[in-house]
Amino acid sequence: MALHKPNIFWKALYAVCNFICFRPVRDYLGLSHLKIGITAGALLGPDPLRWYHAIGVNLNQVYGLSEVNPVTLPLKGSVIVPETVSPLGVGVEVRITNDLEILARGQSKFSGYYKMEKESAEKVINGWVQTGDGGNIEDHYGQLVIYDRLKDMLTLKDGSKYSPTYISNALKFSPYIKDCVAIGDETKDYIFAIVVIDFESVGRWAEKNRIPYTTLNDLSQRKEVYKLIEPDIVRVNKVLPKAAQIQKYLILYKEFDADEGELTRTRKVKRSFIEQRYAELINAAYEGKETVETEAEVKYRDGTIRKITTTVNIRSV
Repeated sequence: MALHKPNIFWKALYAVCNFICFRPVRDYLGLSHLKIGITAGALLGPDPLRWYHAIGVNLNQVYGLSEVNPVTLPLKGSVIVPETVSPLGVGVEVRITNDLEILARGQSKFSGYYKMEKESAEKVINGWVQTGDGGNIEDHYGQLVIYDRLKDMLTLKDGSKYSPTYISNALKFSPYIKDCVAIGDETKDYIFAIVVIDFESVGRWAEKNRIPYTTLNDLSQRKEVYKLIEPDIVRVNKVLPKAAQIQKYLILYKEFDADEGELTRTRKVKRSFIEQRYAELINAAYEGKETVETEAEVKYRDGTIRKITTTVNIRSV
């Protein structure tokens, strides 16, 4: 997944591990003879992708449409970047509009929809297929990044588009982040994120690093925890256009709860409800405040619930 070639020690160690461990795992999964694996649709997280490559499975994320297929392909010698969908296929060209829509054309472009001339003309303009997907070209290796369906992306005050779903999912690839909501609309100048940490994972990390805490509320506002979370936000920002990057964030003092109406029963965040419930925190961030005092319910390990006044920190990235 990187350009660095292993030295002879790592090659020998991998050969031993492959014989003892990796080869039986590939055989158990039915992937012993797989040369190239392809996954499409929703992006895999970096960790599953790295795991497959570690055991010797050449798994690649790709992107294609019925109208232009394939748009990207796993080319020999190309670098695997987890946040992208592989390099462009041979003979394929891609453009990104100001609205971040992906336009594509290539040798395998369709000739039109059957008996739907009007729809065909609307789909293809000057030889470019309008995919209806939002994305961008990653700077370092020039690979394609898919954000979301264009119709599901939101708009900021300056007209810039961003995908709250992409930002949330990308951040949740971190073992320390349980939920996230990206805030920003036509009245906002930039994106602000509400992050919910994984209490169990961050708690273990805190104990390992001898950071004392009593409750989730206490742990979430530790400066060490903010330093732990910020690299993940920087990681996500690297594959986003400058206007669509997270500028500020806070770590919430509690987890989102379905019983309180913050989540559906399938654990999907109710965005509009979150914006209403935490309006005080959101407004404070856009007003330039670095801290805000708010009332919060704290649940202790023995099940006791108490209302306290807590100070929430707001950080710039």
